[in-house]
Amino acid sequence: MPTIVRIFTDHAAAEAARQAVLNTGLTREHVALSHQGDEAGALCGNFLCGDYEPGGESAGTYERKFQNVVIGGRFVLTVDAEPAQVDAAEAALQPAGGYAVDDLGPQR
Repeated sequence: MPTIVRIFTDHAAAEAARQAVLNTGLTREHVALSHQGDEAGALCGNFLCGDYEPGGESAGTYERKFQNVVIGGRFVLTVDAEPAQVDAAEAALQPAGGYAVDDLGPQR
């Protein structure tokens, strides 16, 4: 059974893609949406974050280092489709955006 994978950075877009695939007739058992968050534990464990008092003694350090912090993550949509369902699922995903796993690797 072929598996289609799409990566999204926006939850609403990922959910819309999931619904579009479900609208093709695939069942929920064959369509999964999961989230992978970025790990911040190592930063805190290495004392790169901590108590912050705005305007306090270390305000300059924190404000300079963390002014452009982006909390990231990605939503992974996986679709297990029968060979006859692949074209319909791919067509439903086309307008939804997202990245195919093959699109994220180095181009040969």
